[in-house]
Amino acid sequence: ANVIAAMTWLEGRMLILDVVGQMDIDDICNTINYAVTEHGITGVIIDNLTVLQIPGGFSDNNAATQHLVTKLVEVTRVAGCHTVLIAHHRKPAAGEKPSRYSIRGSSTISDLADNVIGISRNWEKERKLSNDFLDDEDREKALNECDTKLSVLKQRHGTAWVGDIRLFYDPYSMRWSEDKRAPFLPFEEVEDMENLLEERNSRGYQKA
Repeated sequence: ANVIAAMTWLEGRMLILDVVGQMDIDDICNTINYAVTEHGITGVIIDNLTVLQIPGGFSDNNAATQHLVTKLVEVTRVAGCHTVLIAHHRKPAAGEKPSRYSIRGSSTISDLADNVIGISRNWEKERKLSNDFLDDEDREKALNECDTKLSVLKQRHGTAWVGDIRLFYDPYSMRWSEDKRAPFLPFEEVEDMENLLEERNSRGYQKA
């Protein structure tokens, strides 16, 4: 029911460009300009970096990636929208914490971006809870661990806060919260987001 309610709310508010294979960066920039001009789009999500066709004429992939991201930065600022570019991170070494330089590909991706946010799933928690022989004390400890960690690795504007946010996932509503005991209201009850933005959290942002 929540999924149906959310999709109904999104109707007329979101455009989806379904592309199989890679897409030329100029075509993407033209699409962004069109969506902003003709439909009033304010936010763009590109999932993911690998759908961007690597242009020819560059000596290496790092230079080509820098060209792609530079073009996205330019069209974003000219069009006046916000663009989220999803990129995968390389496999970390044991005990290695994610950083803005963990992004797979050129390091210029994080250099050119205004904000860099990393999302990591707590596979270790899932592994522990899948153990049928885990005792009650260790199971309780595992349940108190977060399901997902959202790491703000770079913030050029705003409060400039960087750090980790521990999130707990509710499979019924398919939502995340910083509080594992947070009540997850039906979607219809949270359509008016202004009701949720009255308080600010410790990082200076309004709660959502």
